[in-house]
Amino acid sequence: MGGYHVYCALCGGPFGQLYWERRENSQRSYDPNVLEDAEDPELAWLNDFRVIGENPEAEGPSKIWISGPATDYENGAMDFEPGDPPDPALPEPGDISVYQWESDELWAAPFHTCCREVLCRYLSISVFHLDKEVFFETLHSMAEKDPYATSLEIDYGDVIDGMEQYWWTERDMEHFVFNPVEVKGLKGFLANLPQRNVSIDRPATAFNTRGDPFATLPPDILLIIMTHLKKMATVFKARRASPAFANLELTNSFWRNRLHSDMPWLWDLPAAMTEQQRNKTDWQFVYRKLYWGSKGFSQKKNKIYGLCNRRRIWEQLCPIFADAYLEIEACPGRLRAITPTILDGTSNLSLGS
Repeated sequence: MGGYHVYCALCGGPFGQLYWERRENSQRSYDPNVLEDAEDPELAWLNDFRVIGENPEAEGPSKIWISGPATDYENGAMDFEPGDPPDPALPEPGDISVYQWESDELWAAPFHTCCREVLCRYLSISVFHLDKEVFFETLHSMAEKDPYATSLEIDYGDVIDGMEQYWWTERDMEHFVFNPVEVKGLKGFLANLPQRNVSIDRPATAFNTRGDPFATLPPDILLIIMTHLKKMATVFKARRASPAFANLELTNSFWRNRLHSDMPWLWDLPAAMTEQQRNKTDWQFVYRKLYWGSKGFSQKKNKIYGLCNRRRIWEQLCPIFADAYLEIEACPGRLRAITPTILDGTSNLSLGS
């Protein structure tokens, strides 16, 4: 097969140092105005990853371990440190092959620490309260039964095109390698939210509502209907289809509430705001800025790259892991017997044994 890269179990992104040729106008290179080179500090988080695996010889009640900092040596080989404090079930630090499904190998999987934090926030738990037994079972239940596997056997969504034999660098795909937790530029924007200019009187366009059945409803009822539409795309469709909805003024509080309901991945929002601060903030501008800024296909000038990656992980991957995690956690017989688990290539771990 030759050399190959392995990818994060949780996000599908690469580990460690990236390499690409700096080319100003090449589609096969990252935009140097976005990522200067492989030493760009924005890429440092790719080096912070761990491995989770199983040690049948562990003396404690748990045979599952999570390593300390790990190093990727290509071809599925990783070296790991014990961590501080070291996991009691951890074998002697050294080399390990990840994702390999073979009869004489214990299965293990690597993940970025940032991606683990995003998943924990999706589950509304702290990293400390992530059950490593359930976490391992969750990942192992999605293992690809292949000795040369490079990731889990799931749909990784938008990032799949980059998960080639070697990581594929491509123009406009830079957001896949941006830090999804410490988002560059986001903290500064949220600390200085734009203010409404209430002195500007914007003339409203009034549409003829003749024949529109919604025209019989008072504005407060129309606003309630708009509030309960789950997707903003549906809100915009309603405003295009109905003159009554098109004439409705969407209040500042409407946009603030939509921000909270539509962007659960935006945990950085200031928690403590006075009523005066909330009222002065231009929530429509904030909503549009963050909604389009977190879309991977947005124009470069609008992109908030780390937020694009966070939203991608939250919406495309966290539901897969969270559903499995919660199902395994709720299984009455989920605690497996303390016996060696050697992968035979024909069966998966039984959740009830």
